[in-house]
Amino acid sequence: MTRRFFSSAAVDNTLSATVTSTSSSFTMTSALSGWPTSTPFTLVIDPDTANEEVCTVTGPPTGTTYPVSRGQDGTTAKAHNAGAAVSHRASARDFDEPNSHVNATAGVHGLAPGDTVASVSMLAGYASDAATVHRTGNETIAGVKTFSSAPVVPAASFPESAVANLVSDLAAANAAAASAQSTANTASTNASSAVSTANAASSTASAAQTTANSAVAALSWTSITLAGGFTPLSGYGTPQYAKDARGLVYLRGALTNSGTTGNQVTVGTLPAGFRPSVKRRFTTYGNSNIIGWDILTTGDIVTDEVSSLAGGSGFFLDGIVFDTAS
Repeated sequence: MTRRFFSSAAVDNTLSATVTSTSSSFTMTSALSGWPTSTPFTLVIDPDTANEEVCTVTGPPTGTTYPVSRGQDGTTAKAHNAGAAVSHRASARDFDEPNSHVNATAGVHGLAPGDTVASVSMLAGYASDAATVHRTGNETIAGVKTFSSAPVVPAASFPESAVANLVSDLAAANAAAASAQSTANTASTNASSAVSTANAASSTASAAQTTANSAVAALSWTSITLAGGFTPLSGYGTPQYAKDARGLVYLRGALTNSGTTGNQVTVGTLPAGFRPSVKRRFTTYGNSNIIGWDILTTGDIVTDEVSSLAGGSGFFLDGIVFDTAS
């Protein structure tokens, strides 16, 4: 099996660009820090998610782009988005391979299937002088040691500390990933809550607007008695006034000038109870320019633009609203 390299100081990274399931290299946001300097080594993308994929980095990078073998150790090559998490981790093969090796009784370290240490034919003839221990018989190695029987070769031991370190690193990485996922979940929940609050506020505002519109539509409207020279403008509604339960007075409709001239001309008068406590100033649009209006405490509706409008021009009252309270 091919040796893979490991590091206990690898810093997590992210993809700088989206990759497809057939991409043969990954470009990182920055150079990998603390990762193995020799290849191959294991790289896990989108760890601890349904999109997790184990890859093998197969050679040195070009800038921050690393060549990879995709869909390793039982995973499937998948597309990954820019910003996807990238970690240096142990995967199942890092435990299965050494465990398989430790438990093998043949076919390892150059032994052919079926060979055992006591019956390897390739050792025959390797020793032929009196100073060498042969496969059989009692022999004496001059000046060194006398064996009365075949020496017992101790079984090879696997460095369990390496496995312990890998397990510890894996546990730490999993804990960090779980913490990051928890933080992301909290942020998502907060965002959802903010959206819900905004939607509720929008709904409340919409309901208030609907209520206000309904309230205005339900008002009892009375036609304004127009002064001489002024008549309702056809097609735009008769000039009218109304008051709501809060004491707000509304004007609407349009009128036309049949020849009256001058400034500060009274076009009509509002009855008591529909007059402002102080003089109010408003501006609306006419057919050809902006109209200035004064609503006096006497109820007079006064315009200062009559002299600039020819007969038949329109004066619009829509949009004038004032409070009768003192």
